[in-house]
Amino acid sequence: AATMTSQTTDILDQVWTFVMATRAELFLFCAAVAAYMLLFGNASPKTKNKGLNKAKRIKVMDDDEGLKDDLGDSVKTNQSLTVEEAKQISQSFASAFESD
Repeated sequence: AATMTSQTTDILDQVWTFVMATRAELFLFCAAVAAYMLLFGNASPKTKNKGLNKAKRIKVMDDDEGLKDDLGDSVKTNQSLTVEEAKQISQSFASAFESD
């Protein structure tokens, strides 16, 4: 029984020596984990917003129709834009930011 107690205290002494030798590293690790949890702990919201599935639409000025929905019927029918439609949208968007 005495040898069992001696072995237990030797192991505990070695563990304590290891903890004391690496206390700076352990402290920095704990500080890094705490900072991570503080900064990124609630990165994903708990409730999902149902409005996220709707595509955002950009309104641009069109000479013929006034305000026009860029994505038009393609969003409503879940169809892809054609190359020509994409070029037209890109040009109208770029022209909106050009200075005269």
